[in-house]
Amino acid sequence: MDNVLTLPRHGDHIFVVRRATDLRLPYLHHGILDRSTRKATVIHLGGRPGRSKRGARVRRDSLRDFARGSRVYVWPHNPANVLPPEEVVTRAASRIGHGGYDMLWNNCEHFAWWAKAGKPRSLQVVVGDRLLALVVTVGQKLFNPS
Repeated sequence: MDNVLTLPRHGDHIFVVRRATDLRLPYLHHGILDRSTRKATVIHLGGRPGRSKRGARVRRDSLRDFARGSRVYVWPHNPANVLPPEEVVTRAASRIGHGGYDMLWNNCEHFAWWAKAGKPRSLQVVVGDRLLALVVTVGQKLFNPS
């Protein structure tokens, strides 16, 4: 039963796998699920499909629009390190309309972690940073052998 997905609940940090339009590289898009009404919505930092991220803002979309046909996953936070679901949704909703998107310092993952656990964090940025450091180190060894 390894393939069974957890049903997302109110206040969950959720994500979908998307592909960057320019290079078609996969990335994760994150948001906070709000089930306080009959129609589930997601509060997330994002732009309109096909538009530049520069104008991205925190917004509320239907779960269907957020997923865009992709499978929705629940981020596996440590339960001891998260805020209560209602507080998570309240925090996320308090930022609706705010912009300031920055891929390295203020992206959708930073936003979801901030709402869920109280601290902004982006594992995609950390992994990308480490990968870049590895490429630079290998390049230096190849082109500047000592």
